Amino acid sequence: MKDLFLNYWTLLTEKVFELSSYYGVDPLIFGLLYAGTIPLLWFSIGWIIRNIQKKQSIIVPLVVAALCVTGTYIYLLFAGQNIPLWVYGFAAGMVGFSGYNIHKKVSCKLEQSAENAGIASDTSDFKL
Repeated sequence: MKDLFLNYWTLLTEKVFELSSYYGVDPLIFGLLYAGTIPLLWFSIGWIIRNIQKKQSIIVPLVVAALCVTGTYIYLLFAGQNIPLWVYGFAAGMVGFSGYNIHKKVSCKLEQSAENAGIASDTSDFKL
């Protein structure tokens, strides 16, 4: 079983590095950007929620969240060569889905926080 796993792992890493040299994207940088921005994204979502609750501007935390979501794909866009068109479509879909997901998480968290405080969850008067 261990040998089978090692064989698959070897094949996978060889394929990844073969594709990375063809497409000009370093898989280590791509992976670090993808995984490394997750804690910052969670921090910025909390920052957005806090600023909405305090009726403060959400521009800076929103920009930070947007950069966290798009940073990996921006690297792919600038560093990549010969990237198939479907990859750009997939990246655009991931960015759209991430934006929708962030919106839903922030809305849900605000509703929960309003219910816990016993107030109506009206966020229509927060500042951008």
